[in-house]
Amino acid sequence: MSRKPVNLTAADGYLTPRDRVWAAIRKLREFSIGDLESESRVNRETIKSYVSGLHKSGYLIVSGTDTRRVG
Repeated sequence: MSRKPVNLTAADGYLTPRDRVWAAIRKLREFSIGDLESESRVNRETIKSYVSGLHKSGYLIVSGTDTRRVG
């Protein structure tokens, strides 16, 4: 049995800021904080806090030589 894709739209049509950042992460795959800010329209500090938590918990890794890009 295969899994069906997760629908990222909430039942009421509203995505939280974290939902919007997560959707941007999934779309971009490799990104900088600025990329996520442009794509999700979420406050930079909120993005940095969320991405930091995802990185510390092992969901994201820093890749490449450009330390500004995470993915």
